[in-house]
Amino acid sequence: MNITNQLSIRTRTYLLASLGVVASLILSFVSNDGLNMIRAELDSMMVATKIERYTNKLILEEQNYRLNANGSIYDLEVANQSYEKALQYIDDIYQTLDEVNEGGLPPSHIQQTRQSTNQYKALYLRAVSLLTNLNTQANTLAAEGEYITWQIQQYVESKRVEIKKDLTQKTIEKINNGSNIWQYTYVTRLHEKKYLLSPDEIILDDFIRDYAFMMSEWLRLKKMSDQSFELDKLNMFYVSAGKYEQAMLSWVDINQQLVVEVLPRMERLGNDVVVSAIYAARTSLEHMANKRNSIALIVSLVSVVAILLGLFFGIGIARSISSVITSFQEGLLDFFRYLNQEKKMARPIVVEGRDEIAVMAKVVNENILNVQHVLNRKIDYQQALLEWSRVNYQDDSLTIKKATELSARALHVERVSVWLFNDDQTKLSCVNLYLSQLRKHESGLVLNRDDCPKYFQAIQDRDILVIDNARDDVRSCELNEGHFKPFDIYSILTLPIVHDGQPLGIICYEKTGEVRHWESDEQEFARSVVNAISLSLEIKKRRLVQEELSAQKDKLHYYAHYDALTRLPNRVLFDDRLNQAIKQAQRHKTKVAVLFIDLDHFKGVNDSMGHKAGDQLLVEVARRLQGKIRQTDSIARLGGDEFTIILDQISDNDVVVEITQTLLKAMEEPIELFHQPFYITLSVGVAIYPDDGYSSEVLLKNADAAMYQAKDDGRNTYQFYTRLMTEKAFERIVMNASFRNALEKKEFIVHYQPQVDVRTGHFIGMEALVRWIHPDMGLLSPSKFLSFAEDTGLIIPMDHWVMTTAMTQFRIWYEEGLNPGVLALNVSMKQLQKEFFVEGIQQLLNDTGCQPQWIELEVTEGQVMENSDTLIQRLGEIKELGVGLAIDDFGTGYSSLSQLKRLPIDKLKIDQLFIHGLPDDDDDVVIVKTVISLAQNMGLAVIAEGVETEQQKEFLLQHDCYCMQGYLYSLPVPAADLEALLRDRR
Repeated sequence: MNITNQLSIRTRTYLLASLGVVASLILSFVSNDGLNMIRAELDSMMVATKIERYTNKLILEEQNYRLNANGSIYDLEVANQSYEKALQYIDDIYQTLDEVNEGGLPPSHIQQTRQSTNQYKALYLRAVSLLTNLNTQANTLAAEGEYITWQIQQYVESKRVEIKKDLTQKTIEKINNGSNIWQYTYVTRLHEKKYLLSPDEIILDDFIRDYAFMMSEWLRLKKMSDQSFELDKLNMFYVSAGKYEQAMLSWVDINQQLVVEVLPRMERLGNDVVVSAIYAARTSLEHMANKRNSIALIVSLVSVVAILLGLFFGIGIARSISSVITSFQEGLLDFFRYLNQEKKMARPIVVEGRDEIAVMAKVVNENILNVQHVLNRKIDYQQALLEWSRVNYQDDSLTIKKATELSARALHVERVSVWLFNDDQTKLSCVNLYLSQLRKHESGLVLNRDDCPKYFQAIQDRDILVIDNARDDVRSCELNEGHFKPFDIYSILTLPIVHDGQPLGIICYEKTGEVRHWESDEQEFARSVVNAISLSLEIKKRRLVQEELSAQKDKLHYYAHYDALTRLPNRVLFDDRLNQAIKQAQRHKTKVAVLFIDLDHFKGVNDSMGHKAGDQLLVEVARRLQGKIRQTDSIARLGGDEFTIILDQISDNDVVVEITQTLLKAMEEPIELFHQPFYITLSVGVAIYPDDGYSSEVLLKNADAAMYQAKDDGRNTYQFYTRLMTEKAFERIVMNASFRNALEKKEFIVHYQPQVDVRTGHFIGMEALVRWIHPDMGLLSPSKFLSFAEDTGLIIPMDHWVMTTAMTQFRIWYEEGLNPGVLALNVSMKQLQKEFFVEGIQQLLNDTGCQPQWIELEVTEGQVMENSDTLIQRLGEIKELGVGLAIDDFGTGYSSLSQLKRLPIDKLKIDQLFIHGLPDDDDDVVIVKTVISLAQNMGLAVIAEGVETEQQKEFLLQHDCYCMQGYLYSLPVPAADLEALLRDRR
């Protein structure tokens, strides 16, 4: 062992000084001069050592600043801390340079070091300014990016609401353009975030291209917009988008200045300062080495003993100092090559002994190792982020898989896992676990809150959970037996995955085999991984929203053009196809026929069998019609029971007649509904282009008029359009408006026709009959408007008004003691089939104060027989109210005795059609006698209506029919006239 290596420099210096003292006893002058020389050189060496120490610290902080200011990760806080420390070390270097100046080192070296240090400091200030601007632009990007996304989202949502109220093609196109802009706001922001993570020209080009496309879509949308609030929203979007683009371009320019102009110069100047400091230290040490021989010569002159001792100690000290300086110099140069990326690894400085230089070398070695570890980690992070920037973020499963692989490699951990919460956040399920040593992925592990409540609480209370010793930490020790010990886990780093402010899950990094300390830069890298996963989940959500919007758009397009029940084109698509057919006919000089089809008596099926049966009937009719037309023809359902057909490229009307007859024949076969056959017929109106009109609107209107003419002709037929039909259609429209106006203005009046017991001459009741006091045509009988009211459904409000008026009048007459008998009210089939008709009768009785025994409801024989099964229960419920029931117009239908006896009726009314021929018409005689006999045998009352002559009266009396109604006794008269009759008879 070299003894001198175990001595400190101070000890060695004192030893040499002692030798000098001994020599000074012999030659004090020579001795004093030698001691002064030694002291001066030792001071220079100590100053050089301080310069080296401060320089190393400055280099370390400069590298730390550069690592946090350059690349894809910017940490302003850490960079500013390094900046403050570097300024302090620069001040220390200034002070040390002053000491060196006083010590007599070369002024050129001192001046060069000062100049480089000043420039280095100026660049530091510029870098801080650029970093501040970068963060400002990044914040602007985030704010304006969110704002333009929110603006276009609000625009699209407003259009969705609008389309529910008013479905138009223009609104759909607005939604399409708005959706494209919405999608490309996310695509553009994705390019922005990728570029901020890893600046690349390709990513910037993608950003510029997609931004330009987004603004071109904006321009298209603006041209379509015709409402002020839409233009306001689009203008606000344009302003925000401009700010967004300007912020992105500013960020690129500032980053370019920082990377190209500032950081490389800082690196060069830092190296200059280091080289200058090393040169000054090396110069000082060289001066000491140069004086070594002089000191030895002086000592040799003092005494032979001093020479011998000096040789022994001086050579040892010189060698040790020289080796230390050489080792120190080589170690620092090797470290600088590593910093300049000329070498992949820096070797430590090898210094033996326990002196001050050895201690300093140990500290420097520790700093070198720390810097090397930090640099290696930063390189790993950058490589991982660079590879990550190429991942398709729209594939969340691939993003999570790559996240676990790349972060495991960058953080050097054995296990990385991603866990997702269930809906109530009581369970975590592992969707991906990467085992780096085995290089494989697993899933399926589950953590329940009940098993580890403290751990769940910890990860939900903070944004990051750092646990170096997981087995002893109170927050995680619950997992020891079930998780940590079986998998040899000692340290964990857990971060929550948050989306829209809500925790979705966690990502967990686990170190096995030993306890590990998690560095701050490792935690920041882990945050970057979480942000990328959150972004991927957000992109997935937006993609799902976009897919749903696209599906809704397709669905809206379908329902905007097709009938949901029959799958046939609707009115919108029909109009478009008809317009196209007309244009084609214009070019080729051909004709187009429009068939307007309406189902005969469809309302009866719908009312008697229900809407479900009606829908089935419509579907079957649509199928049959579609199967009978040509491939070039088009069929559509306009609504209800109305269909239209376009016969394209026809040469003459014979083709139209042939196809129309085929359609009518297709309905001859019965349609089975609920195991019961139904026969349905068609009324068809035909309009021809160009004979009957030049536009789709006119052709459809004229075909509709022709269809109504077909109905007037008895139904189950077709009619070609004539001008007279337009007049009838207009009359029908006028009638509709007049009838509704009459209901509103109460132009209807109730007349009453007495029913008489001929034996006593007393009134036994009266039938309420409606009349219309038309402002232009005067008093109209029911024959003028009842069929129209029945077809349009307006008979329901009219009948309700008649019942209310008549029942109120009867209650008044009974209160006045006039005893008008029974009030006979005619009930239409539409009223009987109303769901709450019985309840409505009860409500009328309550509202008018009329007693149920005063009321008799009349239904026609045809109504009852066609719907006997469905009406028996309804009539029974009416009977339970105490209201009487009568069959009107009996004998005109085809009643079945088996059906008749099941009906809860009280009376039969012989239709006036059979009374009119009495007593001369043999057929009428037989029918009337049969009805009277049938009523008597069934225990029913019988009344004859339409009695006008004494001969008719006598015949009825001879055959035991005593109740009569007709002009022989009274015309239908207003309530006031009838009241006068009642008072006279009283």
